[in-house]
Amino acid sequence: MEATTTVRIGVGLAQESDLGNGTLGGNIPNIALFDGNGNQIGTSHGKKTIKSGEFKDIVVKHHEHSNNAPAEYISITSGGTDHICIAYLAITMAPGDKNQFYGDVGKQYPEFEPSCIWLDSPDPGTADVFAQGFSFHVPDFGSNQVRAMRYPENPATMCESKPRFHLWGSDLTSEKQCISVFSPPLAYQLDGSDPTDTSLILVNGSVTCSPGPGIPMHPQLNAPMNASQVIPNESNGAKRKLKVRRSNQACGNESNVVISDHVAHSAREVCDSETSMGPDFVSTKEGPYCDMCTHTLYDVCSGNATSGYFHMNSQTLRSGINLHSRGVDGRLIGQCITSYVPGKSYDRVMHWT
Repeated sequence: MEATTTVRIGVGLAQESDLGNGTLGGNIPNIALFDGNGNQIGTSHGKKTIKSGEFKDIVVKHHEHSNNAPAEYISITSGGTDHICIAYLAITMAPGDKNQFYGDVGKQYPEFEPSCIWLDSPDPGTADVFAQGFSFHVPDFGSNQVRAMRYPENPATMCESKPRFHLWGSDLTSEKQCISVFSPPLAYQLDGSDPTDTSLILVNGSVTCSPGPGIPMHPQLNAPMNASQVIPNESNGAKRKLKVRRSNQACGNESNVVISDHVAHSAREVCDSETSMGPDFVSTKEGPYCDMCTHTLYDVCSGNATSGYFHMNSQTLRSGINLHSRGVDGRLIGQCITSYVPGKSYDRVMHWT
């Protein structure tokens, strides 16, 4: 029986829009699997697209049909000119064991959008400001809670460890390219936590196969280019494929709102992020409502308030004057200010329970 690894790619949820596939869906990315020594064991070239809020199961065939070894490293690279926001990966290894990777890992990076990682175009004529690929060490994002709890305490052990997790720019654009791995392999403590010597973690790693990152890849042939094949960037006057920019996506269709009951979903965090986008958002656990067009927080009320609040029962933002105390970093400073709250109603309400 042919050895395969299945990678489920989940895409972030966005508002419906005139773009058809929404703002977060896009080209299915390329996938490469590597063993613990950095040798490539299987690849899949991205085809077609995934819509916002949906997923696709990609079956990656192993190069050696009898090789059932689980992938220890995985790279994900942009599959086309339509960028995509990856919310999660659910991986079923050849032996049957399962692993997960969630998009909020990218939160330490400027490319981060709430709960997903953006992948942009490998085409220099359409490239935006996002990463073009990422790679990660699968065991470091598994079920070991001890290790997972240490990443927020010491982000450098993830963000400054290229073999563990890395966002790549134009130096990694193809599933044919190899990535950095731990060499020698990382040895954990008995409880699964990182070694006490962080110098073993904060490394660039080794690339043990070829072509490696930074080798120019031909966009049509998906193979390394020689010097005569390198395609120059288009001039400023050249016609480029139109691409929707992040600044045009923040509002999108204003007729949608998401109401979330999940503790981990923060309206305040979404509003405070300069890079977040999507439907207007309400956190029932945290309290506030975020107008995503203006990145403004408003209070939520389910009682008899007549204006200046998001009214939970009617699921509308009621216009009027809102009097509230201004805060800095969560601390009230005792100065009351007034603000005008615009009215909004919604055609579609998505309630996440």
